[in-house]
Amino acid sequence: MLLPEAIVDEIRRARVPASPELRERVRAIAATPPPAPPRRTLRRRRLLLLPVAAAAAAALAAALAIGLTSPGPRSVSPAPPDEAAQGKAVTHGAAAGGVGGGGTASASTRRALAPSAGPAIAPTPGRAQDYDASLTLRVRDVSEASKRALRLTRSLRGYLRQVDVGSNGGYLVLRVPVGSVQTAIARLTALGSILAQRVEVTDEQPALDARFRRLQALREQIASLQRRLASAAPDDRPALAARVAKLQRSLVALQRLQAQERRRLSFATVDLRLRKAAKAAVSPAAPGRLGRALHRARTILEQEALVGLDALIALAPVLAAALLALGLARGARRRANERLLSG
Repeated sequence: MLLPEAIVDEIRRARVPASPELRERVRAIAATPPPAPPRRTLRRRRLLLLPVAAAAAAALAAALAIGLTSPGPRSVSPAPPDEAAQGKAVTHGAAAGGVGGGGTASASTRRALAPSAGPAIAPTPGRAQDYDASLTLRVRDVSEASKRALRLTRSLRGYLRQVDVGSNGGYLVLRVPVGSVQTAIARLTALGSILAQRVEVTDEQPALDARFRRLQALREQIASLQRRLASAAPDDRPALAARVAKLQRSLVALQRLQAQERRRLSFATVDLRLRKAAKAAVSPAAPGRLGRALHRARTILEQEALVGLDALIALAPVLAAALLALGLARGARRRANERLLSG
C-alpha cells in the first residue's frame, strides 16, 4: 500500500491532466468560504493559556506567602525633645549691700524662669527698684495676642512704649505699674505657651537716697547763704546773691532728676515676644500587618515582573526568528498546494 507522499509523487510523475469536472469542483470548493475553526483549536489555545495562568498564580501566591511570613520593619519611637532646646531654667543671683532708707536690700537680682516656673518674683515694697521682665510666648494668632496684651496693659494703667508685630511674630515693650507687674505677667502668660521667661530687678534705692542727701545739703547751703545775705555788707551782696542763685538752679535740676527717676521706677518694663505656633504635622497611621504584607507582596511581584521582562527582551531575537521560520514554512506549503492544484 502506497503512502500519501508516494501517491503524490506518482501523480506528479504521471502528469495526469485533470478533467473539466474536477477543475470545476475544485474552483467551487475554493470559492466556498472556509468553515469556522473547530472547537478543538480553541480548546488547544485554552490549554496553552493554562501554564501561563498557573505561573502567574504561583508567583502571586509566593509573593503573598513571603509578605505574610517575613517580619516587617519595626517602628522607632521619636526621641524626646532636647531639654536645652526648650529653654531650661538658668538662675543667676548677685547680692550686694544697700545703704539708705533705714534698711538693707539686694542691689541687683537677675533671674531666668523656666517655661513651667511659678509666678515672677515680686518687687520689694518700699524700695525703688528697676524691674525688667522678658517673656517669650508661642501663640496661635499673633495679631489677636497683641491686641489682648495692649488691652491688659491699659486696664492696669500702663502704656505701650514700642511695638513691632507681623504675621509670624511680634515684639512689644510694655510699661506697667510696679505694683501690678505680677498680675500683668500672670495674665500675659495665659495668652499662649511659655517658651522663655526672665526677670531682672535692680535696686535703685541707694542712688535715690544719695541724691536726697545732696538735695538736703543744697537746701542747707542755700539757707546759710540767705542768712549771710541778709546781714552782709552792700559790696558782698552781689557775690552772695549769685552763689544763692546758682545753688538754687542746681537744687531745681536735682529735684527734677529725682522726680523723673521716681516716676520711671514706678513702672516696670515687660518685653513681650510672640511667636506663631507652627501647624502640627499629622503623621500617617502605621499600616497593619495585612497592609505591610500586601506592600511587600507588591514589591516582590514588581521584581518578578522586571525579571520576566528582562528574560523576554533577551529571548526576543530567538522568538522572532522562530516566528519568521514558521511563517516561511507555512507560506512554502501554501504555494506548493497551489501549484499542485493548478497543474
